Amino acid sequence: MPGEAPATGATELLKSDGKTYKVYQYEGADRYEVAVNVTMDSVGDVVPVLYIASGENYPDALSAGPAAAHPGGALLLVSRDSIPEITRQAIVALQPQRIVVVGGVNTVSAGVYNQLATLQPATVRLAGADRYEVSRNVVDYAFCDIAPGAEATTCAGDSDDIFLATGSIGFAVR
Repeated sequence: MPGEAPATGATELLKSDGKTYKVYQYEGADRYEVAVNVTMDSVGDVVPVLYIASGENYPDALSAGPAAAHPGGALLLVSRDSIPEITRQAIVALQPQRIVVVGGVNTVSAGVYNQLATLQPATVRLAGADRYEVSRNVVDYAFCDIAPGAEATTCAGDSDDIFLATGSIGFAVR
C-alpha cells in the first residue's frame, strides 16, 4: 500500500515569533516514493484534485505544488514515459475527482496522459511554450478558474501582495 512509510520523525523548532513548528523527514526508494509518502501522510483518503508533474524535470512540479494544495489536493510525480507502480497505486487509493497533468508532451508523454485519463476521465493538461507559460497557465487554472486554452483575464485574488522568486533571491512587493 502506498504511503506505508510516513514521516520518520518530527523535529520541533521554536521560532522567534514564539510559535513552535514541526519539520518532518520523509524517506523512500526514490523521489516518486517520497512524493507518495508525503501525499499519503498529508491528505485525506480522497482528494478533490491530483496534480501530476514530471519527476525528471522540476520546474513544473514547483508550479504545481501550491496549485495542488490550494483546494486540498495533492501532487504526485511520473516519468516522461511511465507511471511508477507506487504512483499508480496512490492514484487509485486517492480516488481524485480530477487529474491535472502539468507540462507538455515532452515532459509527460501522451501515453502517460492517456493512462491517467483511464484512471480518471476528468483529466486535463496544462502546457505551454516554455516553463514560464506553463507556470502562468497553472496559476490561471488553479487560482483564477481559467480553463486550459481559454483567453486569460485579470484574476482578482484575495491578496494585495505579489511575490517574485528568482534563482538567487526572492522579493515581496506590497
